[in-house]
Amino acid sequence: MIPSSRSLQRTLTSSGSSTLWDDASVADDEQLFSEMPKHWRKDFSDCAHRWAQPYLEGLFATLCLIAVGYASLDRRWEFMTRGERLDREHTGHIATRLTTITVTAGLLLATTATLITTDAPRADILDYTITGPYICLWASFGLLIGGAIVGSADIFVMSTSTREWTLRILMATRARVFCVLILLAYPFISIGIATLVLAFGMVTCGGLDVAEWSREDRMRLYTRPTTLHGIPIRLLRDSSVEI
Repeated sequence: MIPSSRSLQRTLTSSGSSTLWDDASVADDEQLFSEMPKHWRKDFSDCAHRWAQPYLEGLFATLCLIAVGYASLDRRWEFMTRGERLDREHTGHIATRLTTITVTAGLLLATTATLITTDAPRADILDYTITGPYICLWASFGLLIGGAIVGSADIFVMSTSTREWTLRILMATRARVFCVLILLAYPFISIGIATLVLAFGMVTCGGLDVAEWSREDRMRLYTRPTTLHGIPIRLLRDSSVEI
């Protein structure tokens, strides 16, 4: 069957429109990723007083270091401009870090919930139901829940976002850049603080009468949380010295 002239004209027109649309899309992408936006840079000379600029730059560098692994967004911009594949790889690395810290938060959350809802089996050795340690357990519990929720939300958003959407919408202004960095860094900060609070609560939940240990039960010295927390700290210190 020989196609009519009208169908051939419609086919040529549609193919030509598609080609023009693709060319316009490519040109738009090249213009979009031609230069790093000013609000992505660690420069606050145009939006802050001179005395506040060093503090904002330090805060920005700290958030970038925790969120994306670098002290600025320059490397993140390089990955975005080199193509969708490299951008997805770098996004996957960030998501892997968030997944690891979220899983850690889940384990600590289960442990903290168990301690909160049960009585101490040996209150003479480890009594975490007294006021101070119990407040620390509740504070750690709340921080762990917040870190796990925000970390899960970050992973969900990163799994569906594209570099065009990130640049046009998610990080289109300096305020949004700060919000994204805070949300990416929050799980690490929150879970880190929760771990320290939990450790402090467990360290302070027992007496520190050394004379009592030596007189009644010398093994208490080795079962106190202070000693248990000191073992991994000592190993980390020795490994860092060897490196």
